[in-house]
Parts: sequence; C-alpha cells; structure tokens
Amino acid sequence: MPMNQVSKDQPITKSEFHQRLRQWFQSTDEQIIGSDEVDGRTRWIFIQEGASLFTLHADTSRQAVEWYLSTVTEHGDDLAWEVTQSQRGKMTAVAYGPTALRKTAFYLYVV
Repeated sequence: MPMNQVSKDQPITKSEFHQRLRQWFQSTDEQIIGSDEVDGRTRWIFIQEGASLFTLHADTSRQAVEWYLSTVTEHGDDLAWEVTQSQRGKMTAVAYGPTALRKTAFYLYVV
C-alpha cells in the first residue's frame, strides 16, 4: 500500500514526515512510496520546514527511505536540510545533516 499522499495546501511538519516514513517502512513491503499508477515524478508528500516548502516524489524507493531513516536515527529528528544544487544545476536538491550528505535516490526537493 502506498504512503498516503499529502497535498501542497496541507503540508506536514518534518517530524510528522519522519513518523509517516517510519510507519510506512515498518508496515509495508512496497518498493516505492507512491502509487504505481502515477508518474514517478509526481509530488507525493509536501513538508513545511520553516519558511520553505519541500516535496518528496512518488518514486522514492524503499532503499532510499531506509538510508534516510538511518540518517535521521544517527543525527536526530531535527536533521538539518540544506538546499543544494541538483544534477541539472538548479538549487532544488536537499543535503542532510551536519556534513551535508546527499542521496540522489531520495527524491526530496525544495518547491
């Protein structure tokens, strides 16, 4: 079962995002967070962090979620998100934690 979609007009907090990722990871064996019936680049979950709005794409894999959750476990629920340059050269990608780790398969972007 895919993770419940979260709309742009009702974004969740980073803490709630982490809770939902953990719940999805532990209670399903799905390989991606979104529905197989949508384009993978569909903005599946919207997260409000301070003045910024972020979105996680539907095709984010189970393996990428596992990596992200282990990073949260290591650095804490208030894990820093830093906007950085994407592979296409736009300032939309996100790096994580005190050393600005980046996993390109964890499709979280600033809107």
